[in-house]
Amino acid sequence: MSLTIFAELFCAVFIVVGLMTRLACIPLIIAMSVALFYSHNGQIFGDGEHAALYLAGYIALLFTGPGKLSVDRMIGK
Repeated sequence: MSLTIFAELFCAVFIVVGLMTRLACIPLIIAMSVALFYSHNGQIFGDGEHAALYLAGYIALLFTGPGKLSVDRMIGK
């Protein structure tokens, strides 16, 4: 439970700021996968719709990475 709170609070803030975006997506992908497949029994349409949408968004962020206005890019320059 505490790891889920960490993922949904701190990792989400890291993603919004653009700090360690790809690394911060991993705990959120795990949390949303557990929420979708364990808590909602894999029902993409219905109760698990929000978890499925967030999971898809976090997977997309994992592949695309942070944008131009991120802290990671500012540190790298």
